[in-house]
Amino acid sequence: MSDLNQPACVALQETHLKPENSFRLHGYTVFRKDHPGNRVYGGVALLISNNIPSSLLTLNTPFQAIAAQIFTHKLITVCKDNGKYGGTLFAERHTQKPRKAWGRFRRYPTSANLILYKQVKAYSRRIRRRSQRESWERYISSLNSTISSKKLWEKVKKASGIFTDRNINILYQNGIPVTSLQDIANCIASTLSQTSNSNTYPSSFQNHKKLAEKQKLNFKSNSYAPYNRDFTFHELKVCLSEVKKTSPDPDNISYQMIKHLSSSSLQNLLHLYNRIWHEHCFPSSWQQAIIIPIPKPGKDPSNPLNYRPIALTNCLCKLMEKMVNRRLVYYLEHNKVLSPFQSGLRPGRCAIDNLLALETDIRTTFLKRQHLVAIFFDIEKAYDRTWKYGILQDLFKCNLRGNLPIFIQNFLRLRQFRVKVGYQLSDLFRCPTSVLQALSSLHRHSLPLAFSILDLHDHLVCKGFSILLCWVPSHVGISGNEIADAAAKNASAVLDNSTPLKDFKNYINLALQSRWENHCNSESMNKLRSIKPVVEPWPTLTNRKAYTIVTRLRVGHTRYTHRHLLMGDQAPMCTQCNCIMSVLHILSECPNFNSLRLRYFQSSSISLTDLLLPY
Repeated sequence: MSDLNQPACVALQETHLKPENSFRLHGYTVFRKDHPGNRVYGGVALLISNNIPSSLLTLNTPFQAIAAQIFTHKLITVCKDNGKYGGTLFAERHTQKPRKAWGRFRRYPTSANLILYKQVKAYSRRIRRRSQRESWERYISSLNSTISSKKLWEKVKKASGIFTDRNINILYQNGIPVTSLQDIANCIASTLSQTSNSNTYPSSFQNHKKLAEKQKLNFKSNSYAPYNRDFTFHELKVCLSEVKKTSPDPDNISYQMIKHLSSSSLQNLLHLYNRIWHEHCFPSSWQQAIIIPIPKPGKDPSNPLNYRPIALTNCLCKLMEKMVNRRLVYYLEHNKVLSPFQSGLRPGRCAIDNLLALETDIRTTFLKRQHLVAIFFDIEKAYDRTWKYGILQDLFKCNLRGNLPIFIQNFLRLRQFRVKVGYQLSDLFRCPTSVLQALSSLHRHSLPLAFSILDLHDHLVCKGFSILLCWVPSHVGISGNEIADAAAKNASAVLDNSTPLKDFKNYINLALQSRWENHCNSESMNKLRSIKPVVEPWPTLTNRKAYTIVTRLRVGHTRYTHRHLLMGDQAPMCTQCNCIMSVLHILSECPNFNSLRLRYFQSSSISLTDLLLPY
């Protein structure tokens, strides 16, 4: 089975493999059934591309057979058994001639036919070997001085048959095997979430963290700074020219797609960036990432801790990050905030600078017959356990105020991720910074008491109060905790209590909503039904006058079209169409206003739904 430019599924027979023999192919999942016993013969196998979801099917048959189910959204070609092969290596004329000669010898087993079969087979073997040699020479000739180091290592590994099998078949969580892709993805995601938990910090640092985070960082400022001005089109083009070819983001938007946008589309994108920059409204989809787990070399792949997370984030967000980072780096370098001994992640420097400085110090020490001590630090999981408040505190100490630090603050807030294993995505996980943030993913009607506490907490925080939540392990002698224990014991028993008023209100609201929908559906002549067919809340405009005009247009009741009812006059008529004037006729149907529609709506054929919907 062929999928565009590569085999999607390959069926093999007579594999001649024992159960203990290992068989792998890069980029494919191997399902096989070997002949039991010590004798090597028979055997079948299926090779299915990792890009196609698949599952093994159980067959109750004594024959050597194997089956798998694949799930695909596009057409896959099933190749013919006698299809023609392309390329020099398996050219048709050199693969069909020995087969024809063998068929002739089987039908007419003469000495001449046997000699002809051997000659054709030998000639075909020479052609195959020559083609292999020429192909290998072309492959080796491509390794020259102009090739990049990345391509060089790719070709060397391919020639050596070295590849990394990133398929995750099984994990062990607390000694329990995990085999399904969904459970494996959730297991790795849960491990990554626990790794970034602030509870993994040492107790001394946790105490320092709690004391430091009591001080609120206020980045709002009315003062004008050059790094807070609007982004320019030149900045966007420069950052877009520096991006590399990477995998597309969770929205399937790649840098190549953005590079091919027209100038007007890039101007619209720049306008969006400047709105986010000034309105301090960070898109929620930019806070989500897809994690690709890469096994660490030399580590046990069945341990979920031995995977390095590679995050795929939104390319639109990363492009804006580059623009913000250019301004931040310029500010830090221009004001000499960074240490002169720091070489990593700085323009014009690299880690080799530190190695050269160390080599110079070592040579100088040898010449002076002195001693030199070098201390190297490797902080475990430093990236995963970065203190977010510490980053913001450093920005605050650098006197950064306004849009730039607020963007970074919003960028670090409420980060979420999913882990992708094969074609399966895990559940949505969040960096566990607090229990209050975890509550926001629940339905508000599921825990009314918890959300009442959350609303009270948010109200007090907005008033400027600093609230500290603590857990008291002992309840003895504390009246409030003893009352809570008594209430918990009473709640564990099944009591025939009446329905709480809050739950009753929720039921009444749902019933009223259902009756409103039924009543609206039964009225076919409702003027608003063509614009708003369902009963649901709509976003409102902040300008009351503008919202009143839009509402009257939606219901079709305006002074011009309905004034005759108050005055007792005739309904206004359209002189060209000879019909009664209405909102629908004026905005959508009458050809007299085609020029105005083209001017304001860029189309002469437009419906009321397109004009008056709030979206």
